[in-house]
Parts: sequence; structure tokens; C-alpha cells
Amino acid sequence: MKNLFYFFLIILGYHIRMTNDWSLLPNVLLSRAASWLDSTNSIIALTLSCKAWNATPSSRLDAVWKNLYLADFESESSTNPIVAVDGDQTLWNQRYKARKRVENNWQNGNVQARATHEFDPFSKLWVRQKLWVRQAFLIIVLIVAHRLYASWSSET
Repeated sequence: MKNLFYFFLIILGYHIRMTNDWSLLPNVLLSRAASWLDSTNSIIALTLSCKAWNATPSSRLDAVWKNLYLADFESESSTNPIVAVDGDQTLWNQRYKARKRVENNWQNGNVQARATHEFDPFSKLWVRQKLWVRQAFLIIVLIVAHRLYASWSSET
């Protein structure tokens, strides 16, 4: 495996030396070269190492960012609207940034409690249920009052 990697580096170096442009590399080679890096810091350092890598569109490294995301976070969160802002079209480096921001907020205690949809006193459903309960209670009170009146009037 190491020999294959060194062979790949030689071909890659030759290609870069001859063309002097990283952006001409096919996506497969570019993502394969970046896949050897195992952390986000390495990928960020790679993109900042030269203008050509920095100018590389994020979509070309999408598979690498996806692997990093799945290695660092749970896969279920990748479809969360907070993480995947543009739905399925959201690039994986954007998902990684958003999920990392959520993680940092949790670790630093920058969280806010929010009410869930289980109980919303102003929702129409809750108001309807509340009115139904009041009406049922009123009917029960009227029935009890009628029976009490009936039993009281029969005694006198």
C-alpha cells in the first residue's frame, strides 16, 4: 500500500511540475490525495498551503469531507436542517462546519432551552382541547346540579 502511495505521489508531483496547476487534476486524484489526511486540521492546512489548493472548489473534496464528518459525528445529524442548511445539496464541508459549531456550543454551554411542540398553550389544538374539557366539565356540573335539584324537589 505504501509503494502505491509513493508511486501516486511521484506521478502527482510530475503532473504538478509540468502543468503548475493543481486544478487540472481529476477529482479522483485530488480526493485520493486528500483522503490520506485523517483530520480536519490537515485538510484545512492542505487548502491553505497554496493558491491552487485554496482555489479548488469545495465540491471536489466533498467525499473527503463526508468521510471526516461520518468519522467525527453521528450520521443521523447530517440531515438535520441546522446542519444541512440547503437540504441534500449542502456540501459536506458546510455540514461539518455547522455540526462543529453545534458541538462547540454544547461544550461551551452556549445553549438555549426552547419549548417543544408537545405543549403550546397558544396553539389552536390546545385551545380547542381546553374548550372541549371546559364544555365537558360544564355538562357534568349541569347533570349533577339537575340530579341534586331533582332529588331535593322530590323530598319536599
